[in-house]
Amino acid sequence: MTDRIALRHITRLYPGPAHEPSIPDALLLLAGNRIVHVGCEADGLPASWTADPAPVREIDCTGCVVTPGLVNTHHHFFQHLTRAVPAAMSAPPLEWLFVSYPLWAELDPAMLYAAARAASAELLLSGCTTAADCAYLLPQDDGELAAALMQAVEETGIRFHFHRGCMPTLEGDLEERLAAVMGGRVGTLMDHDEAVLCRRLEHVIDRYHDDGPLSMARVALGPTGVTYTRPALMTRLADMAQECGCGLHTHFHPRPDEDAKAAPDAPIQFLERSGWLRPGTWLGHGTRLQPSDIATLVRTGTGVAHCPRTIVRLGFGIAPIGSFRKAGLKLGLGVDGAASNDQGNLLNDLRLATLLHRVAEPPELWLTPEAALEIATVGGAAALDRPEIGRLAPGMAADIAAFRVDGLDCAGAVADPLGALLFAGTETRAWLTIVNGVIRVVERQLVGLDEARIAADLNVAAGRMLAQATAATRIDFSKKMTAQAAL
Repeated sequence: MTDRIALRHITRLYPGPAHEPSIPDALLLLAGNRIVHVGCEADGLPASWTADPAPVREIDCTGCVVTPGLVNTHHHFFQHLTRAVPAAMSAPPLEWLFVSYPLWAELDPAMLYAAARAASAELLLSGCTTAADCAYLLPQDDGELAAALMQAVEETGIRFHFHRGCMPTLEGDLEERLAAVMGGRVGTLMDHDEAVLCRRLEHVIDRYHDDGPLSMARVALGPTGVTYTRPALMTRLADMAQECGCGLHTHFHPRPDEDAKAAPDAPIQFLERSGWLRPGTWLGHGTRLQPSDIATLVRTGTGVAHCPRTIVRLGFGIAPIGSFRKAGLKLGLGVDGAASNDQGNLLNDLRLATLLHRVAEPPELWLTPEAALEIATVGGAAALDRPEIGRLAPGMAADIAAFRVDGLDCAGAVADPLGALLFAGTETRAWLTIVNGVIRVVERQLVGLDEARIAADLNVAAGRMLAQATAATRIDFSKKMTAQAAL
């Protein structure tokens, strides 16, 4: 028999697209892994629903805002092992990486499993149902790290986009500088051999990629940053993704040194010439996009993942997301890694995204709560090329988030329930999260998972990484300093 769930007396249901009206006192019916009905309680249950003898689990959602499950378009699960490291707290981006890479060089399957389980569980607790993990740092992995990552997300039950990334080159002058600290071990971070790399990518695609409707696991390819010095590899990755039906992803907010490396092209032209700009490709951050870049991304159907908390944490320029939306850019929301966030809560990032761009854009481009929610749902689904998620409508994936707005934090905000959640709300947890028709969070608690054990296991793994990196480099990571002071 089909599993059926009825969400009853929803205080306000938001379908996802900003232009679609919200529904008060709403009714939402799920059968298996799809939505079968969206309507008003006053209209009653559909005859086809009441005629079906299959059992139904009814959930009273009085006091709740119900939305599509939030879509996280950019993360680094492994970075949950290096949250709030003092040595990197005040370091700008390249110095932050200088401190972080010696830690990440210690990554092993047990550490990655603990990190991925914690990261995906934290996302579920924030109402996130789909996550794209940019796993670019799988040093010398012949499958063990990938298997540990996939085991963790299968256990938590989140819908997963595995960006099996790579690192052919290091950012800026980091390779030379890190060699002074790590010696020859710096080479273990990088993917020098293209043939070996491609075999590893093919293995991940063969084992984990499912491009069917409502699939729970898909694979995307791409280096951590645009590899201007190896254009043939960029084209080869684009061709491989095209042949296998995979996505493409990389960080993209070019520094001045990247402009020089891309010459005579601009960085965006280099990407287009390499075959990268198309539907199913999405780029991380985009904080330095020029108007001509935005126009190119819109023309090619390429998406961008906006990560607001990382902008604040690492001092990036503020992405003009109001302008992005006005131009028609596919725009999703991302948590980014916990070494540059340092949280892992997509609801909190949605709240920040709603407000942060206002300091850089005129009021006519400021996001409404509905527009912000659209970015975190429909926009993210479009960026990932997943038209079956991100909306509450019959036939769509049964990915649902419910948030209470009847607590003290939202008291007095009765005119606009979604505004109450995003402007007034301080509760960090979803009251209910459903992924693919399966309840994963209920009453703000994980279902079938021991939260205390997940946290404890991550702390043990993080402690082990810190100890090993300290022994290998003699860097005191507990001391607040810039990377230059570590030498």
